[in-house]
Amino acid sequence: MTHYRDSLMPHIVFEYTADLAPLPDMDEMFRSVHEILDEVAHAQVANSKSRTLPVHSYVGDGDSLNAFAHLDIRLMEGRSVEVKEQISNRCLKLLTESLKDASARRNLQITVSVSDLERATYAKHPPGTIPEF
Repeated sequence: MTHYRDSLMPHIVFEYTADLAPLPDMDEMFRSVHEILDEVAHAQVANSKSRTLPVHSYVGDGDSLNAFAHLDIRLMEGRSVEVKEQISNRCLKLLTESLKDASARRNLQITVSVSDLERATYAKHPPGTIPEF
């Protein structure tokens, strides 16, 4: 496994049904995700790009009690499948606990995906800020 601190990663997107409530404290949730990424993947927290995206159009089977929450984490390539699996499992546990109250009121599906950003196809400004390994 490569051990280094990414100076440009990770990208973290929390996407959820817009009417999902109650939402956890998002700053606290992202801090917890950042801690997991630092511990497991050695990702530099200072350069995390974390954001929430409420989804206003979600139909599924049309049941108004259905809802979802999805955490998408993208890291610069180089981590093993085992590292990404550990991140995914720990973040799923975090989300499940954080959304416990919302789950009690809805048919809530919670998912996590951890994937790679390819160094060759990732562009960043200012120039020279993507480290070479």
